[in-house]
Amino acid sequence: MQQFINQYSFVFLALSLIFMVAFLGGRFVGTKYALSLAVVCLFVLVGLQMYLSTNTDGHSSMKDFEEATLSQKPVLLFLYSDF
Repeated sequence: MQQFINQYSFVFLALSLIFMVAFLGGRFVGTKYALSLAVVCLFVLVGLQMYLSTNTDGHSSMKDFEEATLSQKPVLLFLYSDF
């Protein structure tokens, strides 16, 4: 369950924010503007997700990994454990 929440936390937060913007916008400025605000909020959140996400092109062989470590550029390693 913790991995599920951690993996989809941005989606949960974004959906909550969109519903809150739509609800509060509907209460204060009307339904037409609330839907417009929700769509703008959706586009902003999708744009942020695309801008802030990283490329996940992994190294397919040991040779690719060695070349990456010798390239004098930072290398990010993900280490997984069952515990």
